[in-house]
Amino acid sequence: SGLVILDCRGRILGEFTNWGRFNDMACADLDADKKKEVIIIGMNDEYRCGFLAVFDSSRVSGSSPQSERYECKNCGPGSEKYYILFPRTDVDKILKPDKVSIDQIHLLKNHRIQLQAQISHIFFELDFSLRVQDVKGSDSFRRLHRDLKAEGKISSVLDDAYYDALKKGVLYWDGEQWTSTPMMNKNWNNPR
Repeated sequence: SGLVILDCRGRILGEFTNWGRFNDMACADLDADKKKEVIIIGMNDEYRCGFLAVFDSSRVSGSSPQSERYECKNCGPGSEKYYILFPRTDVDKILKPDKVSIDQIHLLKNHRIQLQAQISHIFFELDFSLRVQDVKGSDSFRRLHRDLKAEGKISSVLDDAYYDALKKGVLYWDGEQWTSTPMMNKNWNNPR
């Protein structure tokens, strides 16, 4: 998928290519500088999971962070402030083994961002600094988990440790590598 920023006359101001699909977007002033950032969610095909990317709307270029095998050599590195990957659950790995995405984004009134994962309907809640604050299952997820456990297809227990493992599984692109430490892409302002 591609994100294209246009001016009011239809001229292209910036383009970003993602290895995978976009499902939803939102705009919010995450850093309180009176300028809204562009927030994109969807799926990264190489990593087979959902992602969130955040851009300064005046600096959109390059492509998603990928391994050498998948990188878009003609696009260059992305100008995203943040690119975050979200872990998959044992439930969605059974129901949709190939890949799964983040399919809904909601900006909450308490300066939080709520993301819903496809298939499992797990909710990831982040603050405006993009730190994961909470991970919780929907009623649908708990029902799917219960049914798959009764069929002997999974053995996990839905307890605090289950949700903490998902929280710890969130990965941030620091500009060079993936890390579980919440951080911004250090190259967002100076793509190579």
